[in-house]
Amino acid sequence: MTAAPRSPLHLAALASAAVKGLDPVSVEPVHGEDDRCDVAHVRDSQRRSWTVRVPRSAADAAQMESAAALLPHLDKRLPFEIPQEAGSVTLPHSGRAMVYPQVRGRNLDFSGLPSGPGLAAALGRALGEIHNLDPRLYDEAGVPVYDAETYRLRHLAELDRAAGTGHVPARLLGRWERALENVAHWRFAPATIHGRLSGELLLADFDDDDAASGRIVAITGWDEARVADPADDFAVLWSQATPEAFDTVLEAYAGTRHERPDRALEMRARLAGELRLVRELVHAEAGQDDRGRAEALAALQRLDDEVAGDDLVAHTPSVTLPGPVGDADPELRGPLASAPRSSPTQPVVLQDSGPAQTPRAGLAQAPVESARVIPVADSGAEQDAVSGRDRAARRGTPAEHDEATPSAAAAATRPSEQDAAQEAGSPGHGAQLSPRGVEQVQEDEYVVDTARHTTTHLRPGDRSG
Repeated sequence: MTAAPRSPLHLAALASAAVKGLDPVSVEPVHGEDDRCDVAHVRDSQRRSWTVRVPRSAADAAQMESAAALLPHLDKRLPFEIPQEAGSVTLPHSGRAMVYPQVRGRNLDFSGLPSGPGLAAALGRALGEIHNLDPRLYDEAGVPVYDAETYRLRHLAELDRAAGTGHVPARLLGRWERALENVAHWRFAPATIHGRLSGELLLADFDDDDAASGRIVAITGWDEARVADPADDFAVLWSQATPEAFDTVLEAYAGTRHERPDRALEMRARLAGELRLVRELVHAEAGQDDRGRAEALAALQRLDDEVAGDDLVAHTPSVTLPGPVGDADPELRGPLASAPRSSPTQPVVLQDSGPAQTPRAGLAQAPVESARVIPVADSGAEQDAVSGRDRAARRGTPAEHDEATPSAAAAATRPSEQDAAQEAGSPGHGAQLSPRGVEQVQEDEYVVDTARHTTTHLRPGDRSG
C-alpha cells in the first residue's frame, strides 16, 4: 500500500523529531528527485540545512534500509561525498523517516552538459569509481545482486507485466523483446551501480563559471543501489545528453574502470532508459494513479512514434581504448572513433602483439603475429531469433528478423569481455581493419565479411592471402 504524499510541514516535524536540536525555521519540498519518497529540505535555527526522506510504502522503506546500511562503507571508498544519516524516527506503519545533512554543490542538467575535459570527464570518472567497488560491499549490506542472465530474464518478466496492462504499443514490445532475446548483447560483467543516476542526484562544484573547472562533489539517492548492469547508470545520461557529451563521459569512464566497458553498453543504456517508462506505467497502474498513468502512456506513445522501424543495436563504439580524456593519442583511436554508427562493410581484426600502429584499411606489409576476429554473431543467434518469434506469437505482435540482423554485424565490431581482459596489459593496441597479406597464420583466425555475412576459418599453417 502506498501512502499519500505528506505535506512539507509534516516532513519538517519528522525531521525535528529525528535529530536532537533541529529546530525548523523553513522547509522546501523537493519534487522530481524520487516519486517513491517524500523529500524536503529543512533549514533550522542554527542555519544548518538538512534533507529529510520519508518512504511511501513498505517496499520503499526496505530499499531505504538497505541503502542506509551501505552508505557508511561507500563514504570511505569514493572520492566524493556520500550523505550519511544523522537521525531517524520510526513511522507508524513501516520504515523510518531519515534525515541527512544537506550536501553542498549544484545539481546537474544533463541536457546542458558540455563535452570535452571538465565536468563531463569528471562525471565519467565518478561513474568508473562507483563501478570499481568490491561487490562484496553491496552483498554484505543486503542490496540485490544479479548476474547477467538473471538480469536479462528480469527485464523480460518486466515486459510481460507491461504487456499485461494492454497499454504498451506493440511495436515497442517487439523492439524491446528483440534486444533482450539477443543474448550476445547481455554478456556484461555485473558491477556495483548507483541504480538511478540522474542530474538531480549529482552535485557539482566549480572554481568559476567555466564548466571545464567542474567536479563531482557528492552523489545522493542510493536507494536502488545493486550489483547489476553498469549500463543502467548511463540510461538517463544517454536520453538527455548530447552524443558528444555522452562520448566524453564514456571515454573518461573507460579510463577509470578496472574492466573495459563491453561492446553493447550504450545499447543497453538506451534500452534501460526506455524501460523506465514501462516501470512508471506499471507503478501508476498499481497505485491507481490516473495522472501518472496518463503521463506514462503519453511518453510511451511519443517514444513509439520516434523509434518506429528502428531496432536497438550495439553500434561501433566511439571509445576504443581506455585512458583519461585528453591523454590518448588520437591516431590510436582510429577510424572507429569518428565512423558513423552503422554496420561495417569490411572484416575487423584486433591485433594482440607488436608495436602500436595507426589503424588502417586495405593491404598491410608487415606480418601479423597473432590476430582475433570478432564474429558477426554467436552460435545462438538463430535460436534467439526463433525464441523472439515465439514470444511475438504469444503476444500477437509481428515476428521479424528471420535471419541475422544488421545489429549483429554492428555488434561484431565491439571487443568482447574476453578480448578486453587479454588486452588490458597492452593499452596501446587499438582496433584495426584486417591486414590481408600472404603471411602464414600462426593461430586460428575467423575472417568475417559483414557485408556478405560469411565467415572463413583459417587454421595454423594456412596462407591468409
